[in-house]
Amino acid sequence: MSLTMTPPPLTARSAGRAHRPALAAAAALGVCVVVNVIDPNVEGSLGTCPFKWVTGGLDCPGCGTLRATRALTRGDLTLAMDHNLLTVALLPLLLWGLVGWWRFERGRSPVRPTIAPRLGVAIAAAVPIWWLLRNLPMFEWFASSAA
Repeated sequence: MSLTMTPPPLTARSAGRAHRPALAAAAALGVCVVVNVIDPNVEGSLGTCPFKWVTGGLDCPGCGTLRATRALTRGDLTLAMDHNLLTVALLPLLLWGLVGWWRFERGRSPVRPTIAPRLGVAIAAAVPIWWLLRNLPMFEWFASSAA
């Protein structure tokens, strides 16, 4: 009896598309490298946020995501949550989806990764609520803090 497991052969489906999740992961890794080389905490280093420029400084739901990414890649979870709590909260879901996508495309999982409808509705509702709360004076601690 052998304990070694051989992966299933690539199917016609997976042979042509198995590289897509790897490319997405490589792009994400590239973003992590860029935000560690070009510090987004330095004013103007990665450009000016068009939303902040147009609105006079209001945060959009994604404001602080690059700085949160930099903090996460440096192991500072507290600082990452200070920059953008929603990004940090949704990161495990994003990683789960990437791994599920990769397994599906490689033919190792017969089920395509999906989000439960209730979870999708919850995320869709959370984004505008997050956007509103982080711009209200009484919730300024949700705002994207500077370095």
